Amino acid sequence: MSKSNIDLSMLSSIKDDRYISLKDCLKDIDLDKYEIPICLGRDSNKNIVFKDLVDIKSILMSGMTHSGKSVFINSFINTILLTKTEKEVKLLFIDPKMVEMSIYENIPHNIFPIVHDTKKASDTFTWCIEEIERRKTRKEDKPYIIIVADEYEDTMLAEIGVEEKLCKIASEGKEVGIFMILSSARASATIITKKLKNVIKTRIAFAMISKIDSKTLLDEEGGEELLGNGDMIFKSENEKIRVQAPWISYEEQISVVNKVGYNPQYAELEIKETVRDELLYERVKQLQKRHKNLTTNILQRELQIGYNKASEILKEINKNEDIPEYR
Repeated sequence: MSKSNIDLSMLSSIKDDRYISLKDCLKDIDLDKYEIPICLGRDSNKNIVFKDLVDIKSILMSGMTHSGKSVFINSFINTILLTKTEKEVKLLFIDPKMVEMSIYENIPHNIFPIVHDTKKASDTFTWCIEEIERRKTRKEDKPYIIIVADEYEDTMLAEIGVEEKLCKIASEGKEVGIFMILSSARASATIITKKLKNVIKTRIAFAMISKIDSKTLLDEEGGEELLGNGDMIFKSENEKIRVQAPWISYEEQISVVNKVGYNPQYAELEIKETVRDELLYERVKQLQKRHKNLTTNILQRELQIGYNKASEILKEINKNEDIPEYR
C-alpha cells in the first residue's frame, strides 16, 4: 500500500494552528519508509515526525486523564487501519475499563476479541510468550503483532506474574515481530517498574501531575510542564523531542472502522493447564521461608500485586499450608 492509495476522505483537517489532525499528518507520508508507521505529531518547527515501531520497539506511556493518551492511541490504531492490511499487522487489545477500545471490537486486524478481564489478559500475555517461542522455532516474524494495553496496571496489580510476562514479551518479542504499547494514567514506581524500564527504552509522556511522576517515566523532570491536549514528550535511547500529538475525532474513527469492515478471524486462546510461572512459584516459596506469618501487605509489597490477589494467595496458603499452582 503506497502513499497514493491511502484514502483520507473520511478524515478532516483542523483550522486551529495549535493542533494537528491525523489527516494532515498522513497526507504526505512515504509509506515505503516504514514497516509500522507511527506518527508522533508536529514539532516546534512545524515538522511532522514519524517513527517506525519496528525500530523503536515497545513503548511505555503515561499521563494524566484527559492529557491526550487515548487520542494518541486512537491516532496510531487508525494509522494502522489506513495503511496496513490484517495480513500485515495484527492487533491485540487489552481494555480493562471497557471504554477506550470497544469501537474496534470486530475489525479484521484483531487476533482475539477485545480483552476486558484481567485473568484473561494475563492468559493472553502467556499466549504471546508461547507465540514468541513458536515464531523462534519457525523463524517467523510476520504478520506483526501489536499489543495495545490501556491501563495495563489493572492486570499487573490483579494477576500474579504479569510483570515478568510483559518483560519477556518486550525483551524477546521484538526479534519476532511482536511489540507492545503499554499505557497508564498512573506513573508510580509500582506500575512503571525498574524491570519494565530496563527492557522498554522508549517512553511517551503526556501532561503529568508532578516532577516525581516525570522522573519515574522519563528519568528526568519535564513531564509536569506539558500543557495537556496532546502536548507530549517522546524519549528513546537516542533522542528526546516534544511534539503535538495528532487528533482524530470519534466520528472519524467510526468512519475508518466502517471502511475497514467487520470480519475478524480469531485465533484460539489455548493456555496449557499445567503451565505455571515457576519464577513466581519460587518467589512465594522463599517468602514462606523468610516470614513465619505472611500477610497481605507482605505479599503486595514483595510481589507487586493488588490487595485482592494477595488475599487470594494468603487464603490458599492458610488452607493448604503450601502455595497452589498459580497459572
